[in-house]
Amino acid sequence: MIKKIFAITIFSIVCVAIVSGKTSKNETKQYQKQKYVEKIENFFNNIKTFSADFIEINRTGKQSIGTFLLKRRPTKLKMDYKTPPTKAITVKDNKAVYYDKELKEKTKSSIYSSPLAFLLDTKVDLHKNIEVISYIEKKDTLIIVFRKKDDIDDEYGAVAMIFSLKPFMLVRWEIYRSSNQIDIEIPILVYLQNQKINQNISDKEFDEYE
Repeated sequence: MIKKIFAITIFSIVCVAIVSGKTSKNETKQYQKQKYVEKIENFFNNIKTFSADFIEINRTGKQSIGTFLLKRRPTKLKMDYKTPPTKAITVKDNKAVYYDKELKEKTKSSIYSSPLAFLLDTKVDLHKNIEVISYIEKKDTLIIVFRKKDDIDDEYGAVAMIFSLKPFMLVRWEIYRSSNQIDIEIPILVYLQNQKINQNISDKEFDEYE
């Protein structure tokens, strides 16, 4: 199911993953893959704080805007939606809280249900819990696709992370996830703008919707 979406949205990446070559070429690709993985790990491990405005687009084309905050060691994360349906997703103390601003109701869930959970590790190690499915460098962009290692049945979905290379910066992610309730595939696209790294973020920002 996940692969079918890839064929539509990031077909070129899948082609890179399935085309085989000579041993020397495979070794070169493996070296490149390792280099990119280390670059991404270094990017996140050197971050103390990360903030950005985001535009989220669901499979129907509906757009939501908001702010994204990430503070590490210990890790806290918040996605605060400013447009209806207004909501906030906050992660801290190994708990994820979904808060409906209109109903003033909150729901708690496990932080490990998302393939993006690696962002919450004290030290980001993509070899630990993540399987890199494929990657491609295209012009000034790096795209890397991965999923949780234990996700045999695509329960948690896969993520494509898109980085600019000059400067090296996270600019977008795409989540591809199946739904158990309805027989459709649900991609979620999140575009980041006005990124700021290692600027002060108060801990109070993550307490608002507890």
